[in-house]
Amino acid sequence: MYTNYMTLCCLFYLLCSTSMIRIFIGIVKCGAWGCFDEFKCLKEDQLSAISQQIQIIQDAIKVRTSPISLLGRSVDVDFNSGIFVKPPWSVH
Repeated sequence: MYTNYMTLCCLFYLLCSTSMIRIFIGIVKCGAWGCFDEFKCLKEDQLSAISQQIQIIQDAIKVRTSPISLLGRSVDVDFNSGIFVKPPWSVH
């Protein structure tokens, strides 16, 4: 019964906003959930670009809009998708 559910934990250390957005596209297309950590390591312009894309994705899921545009591509949204960002333990 529970064999249809699988958790896959992948660890990526990416400091490239384009690579991150490509991962977001994969998550959104297949209905996966992604939890991201260490956004504090990103440069301000990278964080801004990634935040904008996350907002587009979350808005599409919230109002059930598909397709959306990410990296200039039309992407169909699986509304079971989720993108989460883990806050840092301490704020300096």
